[in-house]
Amino acid sequence: MEDNLLLIAIGFSFADQHINEVLRTSLAVRERTHLLALQYDKLDSYPGLIELAESSERVLALGQESAIINRRRADWKLTEPVSPKDARWLDLAFDSNAEVDDASPLAGRFRLGDFYWFTRFLQQMSRDHA
Repeated sequence: MEDNLLLIAIGFSFADQHINEVLRTSLAVRERTHLLALQYDKLDSYPGLIELAESSERVLALGQESAIINRRRADWKLTEPVSPKDARWLDLAFDSNAEVDDASPLAGRFRLGDFYWFTRFLQQMSRDHA
């Protein structure tokens, strides 16, 4: 039985083609390997990651304004405003008050690619489950 493997990448630019090739090979050889990439900037800043995410449904690329999940790219958009109850943890992961180009009140920015917000999110999650 093959083990599951999840690699979480934060702060990696995916500009090193040697490392990208190792990741690509691991994804091809091990069917239970997944890559979760939490990016600090817009996804367009990471062409190596875009290439990986568009070639494998096991690569999830989450950037400030959009994500690639199951090889499909879409902008972040909330389906409803954040409730006060959910804001305690959701606003750590997603800045629903961020200004965006289309000025939609349900748009915002993904924050977990920033170490500061990622660690605050983990701290809050661990408090909620303690």
